Amino acid sequence: MLGNHDYRGNVDAQIAYSAVSSRWRMPARYYKRAEALPDGGAVDFIFLDTSPFVARYRGTDVRSTARIRRRSFPGVESALSQSTARWKIVVGHHPVFSGGRDHGSTV
Repeated sequence: MLGNHDYRGNVDAQIAYSAVSSRWRMPARYYKRAEALPDGGAVDFIFLDTSPFVARYRGTDVRSTARIRRRSFPGVESALSQSTARWKIVVGHHPVFSGGRDHGSTV
């Protein structure tokens, strides 16, 4: 998933690379991937670009920070509620909640 260092380069190029390489899977800033488990069950991975939620990145080139922050995580609520997978794992670069001094909460 995208992190703060990715925004020092071309984020759109990283997303577009998914169409070029079978080893690179990042089709969008926010997306869901379903995987089958060996026991026949399923897991849904929901990937989030968390950089727009980090206050110290506001005013940088993190796209649409204010708009995204007001809407919460785009589509995550519906992706979770519509999922029929037994396991649902949400993945992001930054912690939503943290007790750490350098990596505090993003909400």
